[in-house]
Amino acid sequence: MKMVYGRVFFFVIFGISLFAQLDPGITKKNIKITSDPVGAEVYLLIDGKFELLGKTPLEKEIKIGNKDLKFILNGYEDLIIKVNSQNMKICHGKLKEGEKYNPALQGSILWKFRAGNDITAGPVVDKKTIYFGGKDNKFYAVDIASGKPIWFFETGFHIQSRPLVADKMVFFGANDNKFYALRKETGELLWQFQAEDWINGSIGLYQKKIIFASKDNKVYCLNEEDGTEVWRFETEYSNSGGVLIEGKQVFVGSEDEKLYALNADTGEKLWSFNAKDKIMTRAEVFEKWIVTVNISGKLYLIDKKTGKEAWKIKLGENPSQFFLEKQILYISAENKVYTIDLKARKNLWIFEAGDTVPAMPFVKDKRVYFISADGNFYALDALKGKKLWSIETGDWFGSTPVFQDGKIYFPSGSKLFCLNSGKIR
Repeated sequence: MKMVYGRVFFFVIFGISLFAQLDPGITKKNIKITSDPVGAEVYLLIDGKFELLGKTPLEKEIKIGNKDLKFILNGYEDLIIKVNSQNMKICHGKLKEGEKYNPALQGSILWKFRAGNDITAGPVVDKKTIYFGGKDNKFYAVDIASGKPIWFFETGFHIQSRPLVADKMVFFGANDNKFYALRKETGELLWQFQAEDWINGSIGLYQKKIIFASKDNKVYCLNEEDGTEVWRFETEYSNSGGVLIEGKQVFVGSEDEKLYALNADTGEKLWSFNAKDKIMTRAEVFEKWIVTVNISGKLYLIDKKTGKEAWKIKLGENPSQFFLEKQILYISAENKVYTIDLKARKNLWIFEAGDTVPAMPFVKDKRVYFISADGNFYALDALKGKKLWSIETGDWFGSTPVFQDGKIYFPSGSKLFCLNSGKIR
């Protein structure tokens, strides 16, 4: 259930005896409880459990002191408020705004699409279409409303690169050493670029130019329109994590244990940082720092202008790509999901799944979603790390989910699932 502390309002009408001294022998008091709209169930927190008082409007005798009241309307939790029963006669909860979830709908499967093999590239939603690729060597465009394929394009080998959608085109790399540009409406091949090894990291867009890294030890910059090469930069070893573009800089982590900062116009190296182990994920930016993590689980904050280390923390080994929302970073390593406050520079909570969490957690509306090798897809409370619900998928392999219009889309094995998040508004 969703506890909402944001855009909801309540007011308390105080009695005329607000500042009067109550008789010390009085331990209870009648309070009228109303809501807008009426008919909400009202619960009072007693000895750590919420107990039903009745439906609004109602009048109840309540012990004097600080109390927690919870309102539930139409089967979903809408508002929780703290009151002091000594200083009030009427408590009114206004339930017209805020995020709403129906528990009966959370995690219900709306449709499943089955590919020919494991879906290994994280999906991307653009308007009414979801794009992804996999081990069946095919890149798909699927209708998000029905789960029916619109078109597919066949490559020479597996696809692990998360696509980039821009204007009328969709871009992705494949393990046939080629980078592809397709017309996103039809799947028509517009151009392709031949690299010398697999291309399986994330892709960046900079001023009508496409930038990506390859396991051939190179970072490439191509013209978006025709795929002609603008520049290339060579690292000391292969690159799998993808690129981050921030302003006029390109940041790329490499299996040569370095994070590189490049000039986005020329490909010239600005600085490099030694992470002391392979970097297999894309960097992210937080304020004046770049965030990166190595496969040993050391997560670093690095000054994006100088490349100097500012802070680090040790997590589990083989961490996933991480999700950054404002100052809070969500990342999985081994069978744990970590939440780190980068401003306070501390870990907030850790959730332990039944097996490895192989892909980046995704955060939406104060909920954390992820797939685990224990065969379950999880939804957690982002503030406390407590499990809200889970569904069994039957497959150990999966990648990062995406969220659109109250629906969750995620791959597990060879299937792409569409779930109802339960969100009503």
